[in-house]
Amino acid sequence: MGDTYEFSFEEVLKRHRATTKDLVDSQVITQKEAELIDSRKVKAVRLSSLSKICAALGCSPGDIFVVSPENKLDRSSERKL
Repeated sequence: MGDTYEFSFEEVLKRHRATTKDLVDSQVITQKEAELIDSRKVKAVRLSSLSKICAALGCSPGDIFVVSPENKLDRSSERKL
């Protein structure tokens, strides 16, 4: 049991009215990183890249990675002793 992390990068870009192309043009990320983000095939993010992205967009890593509990306990089906 653990938490899952949702990569909400697209939402952060929309809020800041930016695109991955803007980040590439500003040399925040590479073209290859932009392609992976755009194709939703991101498997890992370097902390240095995350730091640069957050600095450029004025956000925090918690804005990009949203934690959601994997297994929520359903209290309605819990037996009382």
